[in-house]
Amino acid sequence: DHRDLPSFPTRRSSDLALDRRQIETYALAPEGALDIAQCHFERRCALIVGSEGRGVGERLRAKAIDVRIPTVAVESLNAAMAAGIALYEARRQRVVA
Repeated sequence: DHRDLPSFPTRRSSDLALDRRQIETYALAPEGALDIAQCHFERRCALIVGSEGRGVGERLRAKAIDVRIPTVAVESLNAAMAAGIALYEARRQRVVA
């Protein structure tokens, strides 16, 4: 439920909360090993969307599973478009489950 989304004032508190709650963490990355359709969005999880220029930082990627959104004839997606596609897929999986 979207009302249960936590917010974290510091990076350290977000790292500790995700570790403590054992939440699967996915990071959007064009070269990700996992296709977005293979993610388990029906479970509790966190999704990290990086900046358009730099992507997700190394510190966060080290704690996450890199996920790609398959594209054809496009170099990359902007952050807002990628986030929208990922959230659509998460919603689709949760409605089906």
